[in-house]
Amino acid sequence: MAAKRPLIWIKTFLTTNATTKAMALVMAVLVWSYAYFSDLSFKEGVRIPLIITAPEGWLVTAKPEDYIIVSLSFPTGSRDLVQQAIDRGTLVVRRHIDEPAGDVDESTITVEIDAEDFDLPQGANVTVRDYSPPQFTVTIARGDAQRLRVKSMIEDPPQGYRYRAKSYSPWPNKVLVKGPKTVLSEATEIETLPITVPPRDNFTLKGEVPLQQYVVVDGESHAVECNEIITFWIDISRVGELREFEGVPVFVLRPLDYPYVAELEGSQVVTVVVEGPETLVDAIEQQHIRAFVDLMGESGLLEPTETAYPQTVQTIIQEALGTSDLHTSVDPPFVGVTISKREEAEVPR
Repeated sequence: MAAKRPLIWIKTFLTTNATTKAMALVMAVLVWSYAYFSDLSFKEGVRIPLIITAPEGWLVTAKPEDYIIVSLSFPTGSRDLVQQAIDRGTLVVRRHIDEPAGDVDESTITVEIDAEDFDLPQGANVTVRDYSPPQFTVTIARGDAQRLRVKSMIEDPPQGYRYRAKSYSPWPNKVLVKGPKTVLSEATEIETLPITVPPRDNFTLKGEVPLQQYVVVDGESHAVECNEIITFWIDISRVGELREFEGVPVFVLRPLDYPYVAELEGSQVVTVVVEGPETLVDAIEQQHIRAFVDLMGESGLLEPTETAYPQTVQTIIQEALGTSDLHTSVDPPFVGVTISKREEAEVPR
């Protein structure tokens, strides 16, 4: 009988004043809930970085956003710790993409975000209540490195000024660019950032400029990486007087023992525009200007063909030899030169 008394006591406790005891339990739960939730802080609509890493040898080439929107809850005592993590960018979503199967150079994958992807501040007891978007699509491409030509993006000169030599050579003129293999196989050049030259008289500007972090292929920009710094030199001067000389004959300059016949195709005259100080330009007469194509150097190695070779028209102003203050432009800048064999009796001896 003694063994049954504890059971009787428990039964009596549970059945006596049951309503009062049930209400006391409910009140205890409410008090606990109030105490718990009154100590919580909430943050809604927090933008946190989305960091995606690709397999070794691969690059992330496209993703929808650089961040996701989250709602957080945490104890009020952790408020400063959570805010610091947000401000410093250490509260992030981090996801690594596995290498795709098969022999492919590019792959597009839909990724589901889960709780393990969140880097939350330790010791802050942060709970992620909601986030958007729950998934994202990412494209990765096999990486490559190619040497591309540097294209200098020089802005137009200030009004009243001109570049004396815009076809300068940047250094280096080719750089190693890292990016998607599918892009670099089609790319030929990478642009510098825009270069602005201040208005100065007879001034050579030397400067440095970084490169754009993209290349253009078929009219579309594609992200690449190149940290080279390009050195450039640009000559600028004030615009001088212009004079136009029409009908200047073009001559073919060739060695005396040139083994072939070289003749101009089409028009044998050009228009020459001379620019420079007024006193020098006014003193020039048309007979002082010589326009020619030069077959004395490597161009003299041209072989006879049925089609004409395009050759650059060069000029000399006999009355202004030794001065760099006069500048000329030619229209058209190129003429066709036909190369043919001489008749046997015409071969020079």
